[in-house]
Amino acid sequence: DFEVPEQFIPSKATFPVFDCETVTGGSIYGIGAIPIGTISSCAWSLGVAKRALYEIAELARKGRARMGQTPLREQLTFQRDYGIQRMAVQSARLLAQSAYNTAVETVASGAPAETCERRIRETKAAATYVTRVAKAAVTFAWECSGSVGIRNPSRLQRCFRDICVGCAHMVFDDRNYVELAKGELGLETSPY
Repeated sequence: DFEVPEQFIPSKATFPVFDCETVTGGSIYGIGAIPIGTISSCAWSLGVAKRALYEIAELARKGRARMGQTPLREQLTFQRDYGIQRMAVQSARLLAQSAYNTAVETVASGAPAETCERRIRETKAAATYVTRVAKAAVTFAWECSGSVGIRNPSRLQRCFRDICVGCAHMVFDDRNYVELAKGELGLETSPY
């Protein structure tokens, strides 16, 4: 979609994408480019989940019901599942906050490289987990909405489409769980 003519970039203005050495800007940059990028992706996915849950709650408050069924707001199963999704999203937010803060604090403390790498792996696994929780919450809301969630315009449809695309990004791959486990089990981890 765009083209950049050949350019010269001095080596001092570049860095290896998987390198976590802080050059400038503070300790947060010591966690590396990928984890820094996933901070905003976690926030985005949690925001989409929060919006989807808000939208389904609004539909329920307005008396949304499927043909021949009691309104959603009166269904115990809906109430329970809505509560579970709300708590899951809140828990995921706290996990992300804890994982990233701990990684930055560990880098700032000058801890050994192995300790820093372990904390950075935790941010990657946390980011994967957060997006999975967000996707589950959005899917719950979208499925409960019935045909409202498939019509245009529909905020729930938009949330569902967006979360499905966002969660498909390679940085949220399940291998983040594998790399975390390998590190904890004393096995060699991948450089990513």
